[in-house]
Amino acid sequence: METCKEMVSSGFGYAIIPDIVSTKAKIYRLQLRTKHGEPILRKSWMIYRKESLHLSLIKAFVIR
Repeated sequence: METCKEMVSSGFGYAIIPDIVSTKAKIYRLQLRTKHGEPILRKSWMIYRKESLHLSLIKAFVIR
C-alpha cells in the first residue's frame, strides 16, 4: 500500500485504496459512489472472544 501511495503522490497514476491508508497522504481523494450517489462501502468481519471485551482497547476496536 505504501508503494502504491508513493507512486500516486509522485504522479504515476491513480489507485483505489482503503480510506484508512490515505488519510495522511497529500493526494487528491475521492470517495467512490454508486450511480445513485450512495457511498460504496465494504463490510468487514471479525472473530473474537466475548471474554476479551473486558479489555478497553479491544472493546473500543470491536464496537467502532
